[in-house]
Amino acid sequence: MIFPRYHQLDVVTKLLADSKAKGTGQKYLIQHSAGSGKSNSIGWLAHQLTSLYLDDGKTNVFDSVLVITNRQVLDKQLRDTVSSFEHMRGVVETVTEGGNN
Repeated sequence: MIFPRYHQLDVVTKLLADSKAKGTGQKYLIQHSAGSGKSNSIGWLAHQLTSLYLDDGKTNVFDSVLVITNRQVLDKQLRDTVSSFEHMRGVVETVTEGGNN
């Protein structure tokens, strides 16, 4: 089990709260330096966004969550991180150049 560092927990907590309050359609910029845990921050956020509900406790804020990257090393790290959170078949699907993997 990996525990988040303060800056990772802080950004995920703030983005979850803002997403719940404002809903979809917002834009965010999160800066991380090299080696600071980008993959874990993105993975934790994506995983938690899939189970973020409105105040009624029944309606998901998001129908789906897409994580897109244009960097091969980060892409592999993100696939591994996000897949490690959810083991239920069909919940996490990776799509790479040339098809699904």
